Amino acid sequence: MPIDAWNRSMWVDCQLPYCLVKHLSLSITDDTKIGWMMTGLIVGNNPEYFKHAGYASHKATNLHIMRGFSQNHNGIFFALNPMWFPIEDYVKDSVQIHKVISGLKKSDSGKSFNKDGTEWI
Repeated sequence: MPIDAWNRSMWVDCQLPYCLVKHLSLSITDDTKIGWMMTGLIVGNNPEYFKHAGYASHKATNLHIMRGFSQNHNGIFFALNPMWFPIEDYVKDSVQIHKVISGLKKSDSGKSFNKDGTEWI
């Protein structure tokens, strides 16, 4: 991937969302929920998936950005690992994910969750 494409994707995936949250920070209340979608690739323990290092590194960066916001801003900042989305489970998964997000409290800020609501890394 040429460096310009890498820089552009880093901007769109990580820096732009960071800037948006920073600019909105005065509008974020204690019950505002802001989430990042994650991927299990950031764990980095399967050599078969090392070829996706660029994508995984952006997701890992976002996890750290989310945790930084959780420590220094109002709101509930969280990450969600959807694990997988089998087409036959789209409705069930979307209902479950909505339930997880709806149930988040201020004490959950800075945490990451699997789509079933269990805590993740």
